[in-house]
Amino acid sequence: MLYDDMQILETAENINEAVAGYDARDEARICRFTKPDGTCFKGKNCKLEHILLPKDGFTTDKEMVFKEAMYSLILPKVGDIVTILITAYIDSCNFFANLVRTPISSKGYVGDQELEELMRLINTPSTVRTYRSMKILPGVGEIVLVCPPTLKKWFRAIVRSSSVTNPHNGDSEIEVFSVDFGDTFVVHLSAIRKIEPHLLRLPFQVIIITFEDSSHQV
Repeated sequence: MLYDDMQILETAENINEAVAGYDARDEARICRFTKPDGTCFKGKNCKLEHILLPKDGFTTDKEMVFKEAMYSLILPKVGDIVTILITAYIDSCNFFANLVRTPISSKGYVGDQELEELMRLINTPSTVRTYRSMKILPGVGEIVLVCPPTLKKWFRAIVRSSSVTNPHNGDSEIEVFSVDFGDTFVVHLSAIRKIEPHLLRLPFQVIIITFEDSSHQV
């Protein structure tokens, strides 16, 4: 057995996770006495699910994932004068920014109060402890929480790509885009957590700004 294979066995919680990379929960939630008509001999006394497992399927487990915020960002009208905070630079004519509707001072800059409050909530130690790790790679377009080692701070992001870089130890590279600030990072699965619905109430805050008549529009 290879050394990398031994590492997988040591870190996996059970044999299913060690072999397949995921611990299917079908046997724990589905009645093994299910009949084709969706019942079993226990009748209403059986509290388990009654579905037939696909013959060629690995699992019927489902995980709730998110691809957008609950609300869309309301953009200014033409002619409005607004305050912005530049958050990421593309080139001399294009950059990412936040709309600062309710200014609040924070560590040397003026940001928007709602976003600052969300970032404090996301990074509160008691909140961080509730985050659920991911057993499998997130899908492209999935909204997640990410904490790049260089920042040591959690924020909301959308997955742009994901791939396994080492099949022996399950190492992976996941490219994410910050939906609130416009930064792009490549991280490992260990730096990603599932996002909870209450963290999606605030619309994604990043906007892209392009100077009018610019020849370098993106």
